[in-house]
Amino acid sequence: MAATHLEQKQNTAAFDLIQHAAEIVHELSNTLDPRAAPELCALLGDVYQFVGLRLVWSLTQCDVKHLRDAERVLQPIVEGFATAIAT
Repeated sequence: MAATHLEQKQNTAAFDLIQHAAEIVHELSNTLDPRAAPELCALLGDVYQFVGLRLVWSLTQCDVKHLRDAERVLQPIVEGFATAIAT
């Protein structure tokens, strides 16, 4: 939705959604417990950092490309969570 808002030059609406997404990614990052799974946490930490940076860049540059990059990288994790919840 944020990308659509950016494309339509509705920056305020986009910024609110991007900020909310950044808060979610930050919380996901804070839940990582390297003692339980150090390699997995390192990989997920890298993904969350990448996504967080892309969200910030999309805010500062009003660039949909960065949002699409974040979405593309996060999609497999979202699908994994959905599968885990369903089972």
